[in-house]
Amino acid sequence: MRYYGSQVKYVAGGRQLDLVPGLVNMKRDTLHAEPLNSDFTALYSHDHQAEDGSMLAMALLCPRELVRDWGTTPDEGPGITQTDFIRLRAQPEHWTSFRFYARWEGEDPRWTSPEEVRAHLTREADLWTRPPVVHIRRVLDSEE
Repeated sequence: MRYYGSQVKYVAGGRQLDLVPGLVNMKRDTLHAEPLNSDFTALYSHDHQAEDGSMLAMALLCPRELVRDWGTTPDEGPGITQTDFIRLRAQPEHWTSFRFYARWEGEDPRWTSPEEVRAHLTREADLWTRPPVVHIRRVLDSEE
């Protein structure tokens, strides 16, 4: 797998809480938040944000039905700063899932292209929507 998958479940005595994953935004100019298919939404950046100044894409892929909103924290002050976030509805005693992706041009030159990054995330959303089906066929030895 080429992503980090997270599943979170909480116990809160019936209280409703949101799950708020985020992406550091210290070195990006543009944030993309868009549905990739009917089931998944992505929050992602693609910029010269690697430590060496090369292109790096970072993304959160989330179930669309759980997305409340997204935003950006202040650049300074108390608490979490310099972070883009997506707020997900979470329910007590139920798993809430999301995936984190990072694609670096030093690994593969395709990741310099914003179109390639978006196409890749769309393929990942489609695979998560329709996971592969494996058919196992038993082959019998014959003495014909």
